[in-house]
Amino acid sequence: MAEVTSQLVPNMSDEEQNVTSAATDDVMSSTWLRVFFVSLYGIIFVLGVSGNSLVVYVICREKSLQTTTNVFIANLAVSDVMMCLLAVPFTPISGLLSDWVFGRVCMPLYGNLFLTLFYDPADRLKTYLSWQF
Repeated sequence: MAEVTSQLVPNMSDEEQNVTSAATDDVMSSTWLRVFFVSLYGIIFVLGVSGNSLVVYVICREKSLQTTTNVFIANLAVSDVMMCLLAVPFTPISGLLSDWVFGRVCMPLYGNLFLTLFYDPADRLKTYLSWQF
């Protein structure tokens, strides 16, 4: 963990890394907090995937709902589904294990995924607003 942390935060001393690691281990050692954490992420995952998939399905199915605004909403829903499928499962696993267990290759991909998924809706909003005004 210290090796990965020192690469992410190069100016952090070994003592600061140990304090950060110890604080994280203390917080996640309680069983009720782990159960709450996993349950909360499970609910977010299930509701996020099912709700947003339903929005995309309804907009694609009904011709009368295929307006510019609703297509924009469907694009945001697709982005949310991607976020739920590609990012939400990794967060509780790395938090509970207090380490990144998915390898060195996946770490930058995971970070770039967040940037892409947050940039994409903002870009779509900019495009939508340029159509309206």
